[in-house]
Amino acid sequence: MNVYEAAVERIEYIFDEFDDIYISFSGGKDSGTTFNLMVDIAKKKGKKFSVLYVDMEGMYKNTIDFVTEMLTVNSAYLNDVHWVCLPFYGDNANSNIEPIWKFWDSEKQEKWIREMPSADYVVNLDNYKSVFGEELSLDMRFGQFVAWYGAWRVKKYGKTANMMGIRTQESLNRWRAVHADRVAKYNDKRFTVDNKNGVINVYPIYDWKVEDIWRYSGKFEKKYNKTYDLFYRAGVPLSKMRIDEPFGVEERNGIKLWKELEPETWGKMVERVKGVNLSQLGLGTQAVGNIKKMTLPEGHSWKSYLEFLLDTLPKSTRDIYQKKFDRFAEYWQKEGSVLSDDEIEILKSEQPEDYIFTDSKQTRGDKKKKKIIAKVIPDDNPQNIKSLSYKRMVLAILKGDIFGKTLSFGATKDQIKRRDELVTKYKEIL
Repeated sequence: MNVYEAAVERIEYIFDEFDDIYISFSGGKDSGTTFNLMVDIAKKKGKKFSVLYVDMEGMYKNTIDFVTEMLTVNSAYLNDVHWVCLPFYGDNANSNIEPIWKFWDSEKQEKWIREMPSADYVVNLDNYKSVFGEELSLDMRFGQFVAWYGAWRVKKYGKTANMMGIRTQESLNRWRAVHADRVAKYNDKRFTVDNKNGVINVYPIYDWKVEDIWRYSGKFEKKYNKTYDLFYRAGVPLSKMRIDEPFGVEERNGIKLWKELEPETWGKMVERVKGVNLSQLGLGTQAVGNIKKMTLPEGHSWKSYLEFLLDTLPKSTRDIYQKKFDRFAEYWQKEGSVLSDDEIEILKSEQPEDYIFTDSKQTRGDKKKKKIIAKVIPDDNPQNIKSLSYKRMVLAILKGDIFGKTLSFGATKDQIKRRDELVTKYKEIL
């Protein structure tokens, strides 16, 4: 079968297995496709599903229009809808001085990027306790709320399916979320992840390519977010069209598009969030971590440049980066990591004294890759090979990547704890 037929089969299976089903809707192309597929199956089976949409204030107008249209047109197939406009914390990769921001901050209402939506299903400071109860704390990040919401539904409804428009083509981390052998599955279904707390994450279009998304929308004349039309006219490749957390690391490379596509929104963004304008001015340059244009300031090594950059940061931010860098170095020097044969041959030729080259292969993922262990921290590596180096640490700071995704790390429990401490520190400032 093709990927469309497979997705239909998967969604039909979930509708037969679960009474409580909701979609984590972002308004993007992938979750929009998942939403449309779910509507088709709901019609066929005479069932309904619920919707969670977390509104992060800094959203494209077309995204808001698309979300509104999807909820309105398909209301007959929806149970409860939660359009959440609460003051949670989000990443701000545009500033190392204020690396977090709080959307829908009531103390900054006069500077809000958009007006508060007014639909009956909007959840905000006026009604959130009546909707979710007293137990919801507002002192959390966007991702923490999404996890809390799933647990809340489990308490209320029992076993719950969370439908997500995640495709593995988008990133290696998304591929791992579906394919890693250590990930628990629901009834051994590849397209699911069993969180062991009653919430089953479901990825019905995980194996679709970006071209499949647009074939589906065109062939079946489905509604989609018109922001993508603007992306296309602006020359953005299909693979780079992303609607993400507005000021996170992934969105930073597209920050300049706001200025071009929605200039009236752009003016409000610049006033609302620190570093946004500076970020777009430096887009594509070393100032915002463009590795292809990265050159050393005169008189510096990458190590000394890293030390210089760390000294420019507030202590709270510097400590977070330093802890991540220490762990990055420790991992490569004690555990080691894997590279392709071609990359290993380059390092053997150009930096043989910096690494221990083993013949052991990794046991999961691409089993052809071999492990190497770093003996020292190289200043740089040839041909931008992604192993241990001071240059990669510099790149993380210039990208505003406080979680270390540039270093191939996710957010650890300890990192999240430190991040929470930073949130607390900046609470009064924000």
